[in-house]
Amino acid sequence: MELTHEQLAICEAAKAGGDKLALKIQAFAGTGKTTTLAAIAEACPRQRFLYVVFNRAAADSARARMPSNVEARTAHSIAFRKIGWRYESRLTQRPWAWLPFMREKMPRALNAVAAGGRTRSAAGAVIIKTLEHFIRSAEREVSLDHVPSWCDVPLARTAADAAADLWNAIRDPNGSSPVSHDCYLKMFFLGDHQMADANRTLLLDEAQDADPIILGLFERHAGPRVLVGDSYQQLYQWRGAVNALGRISVDAAAMPLTQTFRFGNGAARWANRVLELLEEKHRIAPATHPTSAAVSDNSREVDAILTRTNAGALDEAVKALEHRRKVYVMGGAEALVRLIESAWKLKNGKKGSGELAVFSTWDELKSAAEGNRSGDDGDPSLKILVKLIEERGPRVLAMCARLRECVESPETADVTVSTVHKAKGLEWPRVLVGADFNRFIRREYGVVKRDHEEACVIYVALTRARQQLLIHPECVKELKASSDALNPEVGNGKAPIDDATAVKLASATAGSRVRSRRSGPSAKARSNVRSG
Repeated sequence: MELTHEQLAICEAAKAGGDKLALKIQAFAGTGKTTTLAAIAEACPRQRFLYVVFNRAAADSARARMPSNVEARTAHSIAFRKIGWRYESRLTQRPWAWLPFMREKMPRALNAVAAGGRTRSAAGAVIIKTLEHFIRSAEREVSLDHVPSWCDVPLARTAADAAADLWNAIRDPNGSSPVSHDCYLKMFFLGDHQMADANRTLLLDEAQDADPIILGLFERHAGPRVLVGDSYQQLYQWRGAVNALGRISVDAAAMPLTQTFRFGNGAARWANRVLELLEEKHRIAPATHPTSAAVSDNSREVDAILTRTNAGALDEAVKALEHRRKVYVMGGAEALVRLIESAWKLKNGKKGSGELAVFSTWDELKSAAEGNRSGDDGDPSLKILVKLIEERGPRVLAMCARLRECVESPETADVTVSTVHKAKGLEWPRVLVGADFNRFIRREYGVVKRDHEEACVIYVALTRARQQLLIHPECVKELKASSDALNPEVGNGKAPIDDATAVKLASATAGSRVRSRRSGPSAKARSNVRSG
């Protein structure tokens, strides 16, 4: 494909940078990040590149698209070649594999955490959660900072000590403790190893979602480096992800990629309004093909429905089933059902299971959701789960039973229902943005406060549709509220989003109503695709 002027400028900067290259690329949704990285490699044929991606599927895809001077690898595969192979016979992908080990080899530590009425399974879950937080951090020792925030100080100290003992058992090359893939990546990081020789250029994609380990390894690289991502698609801050685009310093400003190939002017107007409210200086240039946009709650003719929360996904899935549509829930409906049923058990004084086995009581779950330490805002996904159980009560069980009617693959579905977090990187012909999104700008005592992650969630949702974007009226209200908070008075140079402006933002071809006629290929033939 013919490169845009921005992609050509980036290639020129890469060629000029030589062995001192340090380049950041801010790439908006659908602007061809992977294509741009491939173009850089083609522009520098004598240079060798290591392209670091986050999973094996992305690595396989990149190998098919990248020129021969690029090696595509995951960070884990790099670490495995250096260290991980030593632990191959002990590798596991199941965090719960540590529980039987602790019961046999660490009974005293396990019993200490279980003191006070906690079951040994729940105690093991607290230790495992602490270990996982440590493994994803850049710290060298387990500390109280890695213990779940809802634990009181005595429990936190005991759990941190137990997690440190478990970590020592994992590191022992002659030990018998299970070892996760993240464990040997952490050991690779702590061993001060390099991902590549200094004569190779390191390429990092999706830099906005890099965790501290990946960020630290990238910063450590002594040779040329290029990182690309979209600061407005950072959705995993609460899991420990850090925005490498903001954290890593380079001599020059980040170079932009603004020309999207995914959506036309109708959707671009809405996305650009979010960028404007966040005071981003650049704007998305729409694709040449049309993408209509409309304010509507009509979910009967779309290919995907995107929600902010699991509760919203639950509502939309049940509604679509009632409309006799075949529904696929991204990630599988059964996982969502099990999570909700486990929370309901905790609410009724029973033991939780699966992800919630770490909690002995409903109050502990609520404390984890709300956060109870200074600077800890809690876990957003648990907040939503608590709200769902407390507001719906026994009705959630009937909704869970209905959810089991969902199909198991998107290929056999009429519509896919997904939270935005699970839909990142995907696109569909026709998308409905649901009702449960939140305002991302508030004014408190005259001071404007922006919630960057809430803004990112809306931005990602608004940038998934290729042909038709529908936005629920409730979502539009939250956008308007954000605008009003930033511009409480008309006449300051930026008018807020009023009802008339909202309708204007919808494309003229669609207006505020949705045509009922179906267009394009059949739903079964359409599958969501990933776009660079």
